[in-house]
Amino acid sequence: NNQVLSIFEDSGGVLWLGTFGGGLNKYNRQQDRFAYYRHNPNDENSLSSNFILAILAEKEDFIWIGTLDNGLNRFDPTTEIFLHYQSNDSIPASLSDNAINALYKDSEDMLWVGTARALDRYDASSNRFTHFKPEADTEADNSVFSVSSIFEDSTQRLWVGSNRGLFRFNRDTHIFTKLNLDDSDSNNP
Repeated sequence: NNQVLSIFEDSGGVLWLGTFGGGLNKYNRQQDRFAYYRHNPNDENSLSSNFILAILAEKEDFIWIGTLDNGLNRFDPTTEIFLHYQSNDSIPASLSDNAINALYKDSEDMLWVGTARALDRYDASSNRFTHFKPEADTEADNSVFSVSSIFEDSTQRLWVGSNRGLFRFNRDTHIFTKLNLDDSDSNNP
């Protein structure tokens, strides 16, 4: 599939491409070769969905893949096995939603997952997800907090872009501070 939604370069210089319907593509630039990974309903170790929105490579050579509709995958390129992490309402420590928009590894080696419902933090030692979202300004805001981007700045502050605007997230207090992007009162040109 030629519609590429995400690109990530691993430590070996290999490009990982997330496509819309074509699964995960691996491009080895040195060999000028592609490898393709797609969902196979008959193989529980295959990619969970062919709609890839986010990719992140780990130091340990695992590749995290966020899908549009079927959760998070951890891919081991050595074994070519995908582990699946999915939302399950009866398990509070599962993903908050199966739509994964963003992935980020912070300076403390913590994986942050931006879903269609919350900012999730993955604790590898317990294999659990913790969900965070700001207090709602309105009743409509209470259920929808779709995280589209995550970034840690040079002072280790976590920034979260969402459908409700830009937030700074305090990891110690779990409080979101919303920044006003409205420039109508600004003196800036």
